[in-house]
Amino acid sequence: MVQDLSPQGLTAQRGFPVEFSVRGANWDELIKVSQEVMEKLRASGLVTDLDTDYQVGMPELEIKPDRQLTVHLGGH
Repeated sequence: MVQDLSPQGLTAQRGFPVEFSVRGANWDELIKVSQEVMEKLRASGLVTDLDTDYQVGMPELEIKPDRQLTVHLGGH
């Protein structure tokens, strides 16, 4: 996903005019791909002020509901 946030009034001092979102189920692969993308962008000389919001050791919670139980309790 690529978003151009500039119409929302964001400037270089107050936000990011372009944002890339790398998504998937494999964290190791996501980290690798996002680092590769950042390296290629940096090497291109076309962008400045590259950053990531990924933080090593940031806690993650994965919830796997019991679908039969949720249907029984009135869920969809």
